Amino acid sequence: GSAAQSFSSNYSPLRGYELSKSKLEQIMPRFTEGWAKGTEAEKWQKNYDLLAEYQAEGLLMHGDELSAYVIKLVEKIKAANPELKDAGTDVFILRTEVPNAASIGNGVLLVNLGLLARMDNEAELAFVLAHELAHDYLQHVAKAIKAYADLVDSKSFKENIKAVNKQDYNKSAAARELLLKYLANIRRHSQTNEFEADSLGYLFAVRAGYEPKTTRDALLALDSFDYPKRSTILPYADYLHTNTIAFDSSLLENRVYVDIGRSIDHSIPDSLKTHAECAVRHTVLEKMEGQPSVTAKSIKEFIAADYSKIGIAAEMETVELLLQRGNYDMASWMAMELMVVFPKNQYLKNVYAESLWAISDAAIKHRFAYAVSMPENHQPESIYQHLLVLNNLPQGEVLEYGKEFYAREIEPLSTADAYSGYVKMLYASNTLGASARSSLHAKYKGQFDDPYYSALLAKKFPKPDAKK
Repeated sequence: GSAAQSFSSNYSPLRGYELSKSKLEQIMPRFTEGWAKGTEAEKWQKNYDLLAEYQAEGLLMHGDELSAYVIKLVEKIKAANPELKDAGTDVFILRTEVPNAASIGNGVLLVNLGLLARMDNEAELAFVLAHELAHDYLQHVAKAIKAYADLVDSKSFKENIKAVNKQDYNKSAAARELLLKYLANIRRHSQTNEFEADSLGYLFAVRAGYEPKTTRDALLALDSFDYPKRSTILPYADYLHTNTIAFDSSLLENRVYVDIGRSIDHSIPDSLKTHAECAVRHTVLEKMEGQPSVTAKSIKEFIAADYSKIGIAAEMETVELLLQRGNYDMASWMAMELMVVFPKNQYLKNVYAESLWAISDAAIKHRFAYAVSMPENHQPESIYQHLLVLNNLPQGEVLEYGKEFYAREIEPLSTADAYSGYVKMLYASNTLGASARSSLHAKYKGQFDDPYYSALLAKKFPKPDAKK
């Protein structure tokens, strides 16, 4: 499996992890049946529609090693808590780099791939999962939907809307004021829900045997998620050079980009963070320690003997996700960060080489902005610096840097590696005409038994008569 791989030398991305439509449809009745017609039923339908959209895009994971681990952890927490034993729970990993998790009601939990990549240990992850189980047990989503429906369908709300619509002037300002009034009330209830889920989730996780301090420290970990996992100075000079072109240190300088306020403190206000008030919530849980309900013997055996392997596998899968989505700027940045830890990893080297080829190809097709974002002053330093370099690179040299990197860092390694063979075909395509490029996937199939990369080549270089 992915977590059992030797990350020091290579990584094989997960394949066939997509949740089937038929599996998703098994939980459809929970969202589409038994709700009063009108706003409430519409909101539940939207929750299911969101799941269906994720499934159609191949973003819900099922049946893979990472999903199996998360499901085992959820079942462990449920088994230790009588309140949860009979609860029907379905948990899916959502393929997104955003480090988060959510209960969408009716026993369905979504755990983002990015969350697995950022947690430091199993106890922290157990707290987050227990927190979401608590939301579900307390029916926070159902209550919120009911409250919203009651509000929108209420006579007073409809009268207020009518009054705003009848105004001749300042209609927008009045509507905004009305909306803010109701949103403030919803936010107040949401904050209360978070504290309730923290307290009960903390109890659920401790009952499952996880050490109290390590468990609640998940909140401190959440507080750091707005910044990269590693504060690494990336070794661009080691990667961006050829036999004839030396690394140009001025690539690291801001040349033409608007960058007012770079020296200002750009720390994110707590109210705007992905996970707000984490420090306050941590203090509340700290006060609970020592109570009879929060004294449990810590387990000696974890589901994952070494959680770091789960976390690294999730990081590798996040890199793969960025590649699949065409975010070559962030895929190359994350690959470089991980190569500092695993300098001989062949998969990461291939990701970097593929990203340079894709960025060069995008520039040739006048689509550079789709492959590389502009550096912005609010970005963390290492991401900002990476985007500076990619934007400053002479577009004619990007392909040469990639070819040289492949020849220097990848070609001497295993020639039987399917991904390396795929990247080699990409670079070979630049010297071929359209007809010859369209036969690359057939040539690849003759050398490698890997339908995934063969299909990618066929898609990138279709036969001339197959083009629309």
